[in-house]
Amino acid sequence: MQCPRGYACCGGSQHARLKAVRKGDDLFSELVEDERLNFFQEAWRHKDCPYMCMTINLDGKGRCKKCKTLDTNIKPTRFPMLFDGVPAGVPSDEAEEVEDRRTIKGAVIEDEEKFRGRVILRLGSHWGGRGGEGGGCLDVSCDEELSVAAKQMKLADKLVLDLKDGRVFTCCQGDGCDKCFVRKSRANASTQCDQCRHAKHNSGRYAKRREQNRDIRVDPKSTVPLTSLSSQELSQRVASLNRNRKVESKRLQRLIVKFNDYKSNTTEREVSDEMRKHMVEAANDLVDACEKQTI
Repeated sequence: MQCPRGYACCGGSQHARLKAVRKGDDLFSELVEDERLNFFQEAWRHKDCPYMCMTINLDGKGRCKKCKTLDTNIKPTRFPMLFDGVPAGVPSDEAEEVEDRRTIKGAVIEDEEKFRGRVILRLGSHWGGRGGEGGGCLDVSCDEELSVAAKQMKLADKLVLDLKDGRVFTCCQGDGCDKCFVRKSRANASTQCDQCRHAKHNSGRYAKRREQNRDIRVDPKSTVPLTSLSSQELSQRVASLNRNRKVESKRLQRLIVKFNDYKSNTTEREVSDEMRKHMVEAANDLVDACEKQTI
């Protein structure tokens, strides 16, 4: 059958025991009646095998996902007819696929002693065995193999590896930090590199200073850049700015109303001007009278 471009035909089950059963065998009729199987195009397949599927969906053995799952499930407990005549404990001719139920954390470092030996060997051959002398710290992050070893330890939730020679191989626990180092073994040894330790210390100082200057930071007239504010501080500062704008807008509106009222009341304005003129004249007369009395 010709498949369209980008598609291929599933090769069906590749399990040796199932492939060995062909038409005419006594076991063939029993397997054909099994609802989990389907014999199509001279191959055993999963009952839901699509036969034709995209090439990228086929594994290295040319199986679709359904047929791959079928091969994984062919075990004595599920297909006992395929394992008749094989004594318990005797391995078959084919090495059965054994599912590894370990988690990544459990499988990443299979043998800690060998792992420790590889780290010590790498330190001895490329770093002269140094690290940890006099309580010092040797950064070995630039070594490719030791950097990979540190990542393996992190996957296994293991930050410190005791080298059994008075030193420890440590992974930095800082977020996003891939540094690893060797130092002298002690109970209170830090699991952070100098950079992450200083960053943590400074972050505490910055947080304390932000809290002390909180009112200044959210003040509308503050010169602190908006990008330096937290989301809560930014919302408070914007609210203060909006509140001040509203107050100023209302004040201007009241001034405009007063000005409009003054322009509309021309009669009152003329009267008030005339009154002012008389008051000025009266004040001048009073001044003159006072000067005459003084003289």
